Amino acid sequence: MARVAAIVLLLACCGCTHIQLQRKTIHQGSTLSGIQYQQVLDNLAMFACNPDALAWHVKVTGGVVQVADQGTLALLPAQVGRSQVVPSVAAGRNVLEQWNVDAVIEPDDLELLQLAYQKAIDPVDATRQIKRHAFQKISELSATYHILLSQSVADELMETMRGGASREQLARFDTTQIRLKQLYARMEMLTLGRDPRAANSGTAAELAEIAALKRELLLLTGSVADEPFIPGYTLDRPQRSAVLIEQAESKIKGLVDLVTDRGEQPNPFATSWICHGCKRDVPRCACHVGHYRGCEGDCYVWVLPEHAKTLRDFTLLVLSLVPPDAQDISLPRLGVGAAFAPTAM
Repeated sequence: MARVAAIVLLLACCGCTHIQLQRKTIHQGSTLSGIQYQQVLDNLAMFACNPDALAWHVKVTGGVVQVADQGTLALLPAQVGRSQVVPSVAAGRNVLEQWNVDAVIEPDDLELLQLAYQKAIDPVDATRQIKRHAFQKISELSATYHILLSQSVADELMETMRGGASREQLARFDTTQIRLKQLYARMEMLTLGRDPRAANSGTAAELAEIAALKRELLLLTGSVADEPFIPGYTLDRPQRSAVLIEQAESKIKGLVDLVTDRGEQPNPFATSWICHGCKRDVPRCACHVGHYRGCEGDCYVWVLPEHAKTLRDFTLLVLSLVPPDAQDISLPRLGVGAAFAPTAM
């Protein structure tokens, strides 16, 4: 009976591989949100200990779940005794759970993360330095990827950059803002009621004027950032990858949501939503806890249940600032290339 039971057990184990694979897949998938939350919380703890720290982040790019069952059944002759055979049963299971991750190493992405964590630690931002730095990055992203800002964001960009500006800079900002209002008014007049997806929507002269307006708007908003030179990316350049442009748009939206009030409700990131202190200060009701060991000892941050939604929104914002890597492409200009070379037939 024991031998028969062993054989039945072996067959049962080999037949439930798909059930075990399903369980392992669900179990691994359920850890993804915990990974995202924990690295955000540990970064918050680090910035609570040192606001000038260098942020870190790993991007989960994929995962693998494998379950492999192996079983053997053999009838072997007995070594001693009467002539008979002895059944041999062996079973094994190999389980592999793996996440594929990429570390964020680009300086621009790390700088965006630093802004987000500094805002979380200092939500009031009394000096407006975090907001000013965020709008500088918005200006750079807009010019780099030729993303036209809305008029409300452009106006807030100008107002933010006025803080701490010199008299000469204020005069330049006044001139720039007046010109921006004229350009946005003209753009609205040309595009009002026009379907941008329609190829024959608008005359050739109107389309050319819209392109010129966009170029001047990008040049003006891109020149607001504190750069020691005129950015070359504000001028015409070949088209960028559509994926990179969409990612840059998500970064701009994330930065705007981080430092401005975008609606009737106040900005949730402008109020204190995390607590920090020593381990003994962490209450039992804290639903999320982060930890960092620095030069001056251990530092803990925690989020109470009433701020769990803010932590979720902040984690999504962090993910939008460091999207998965995408390959950039540069399409050749019309009339440039091998087909248009002087020697081409």
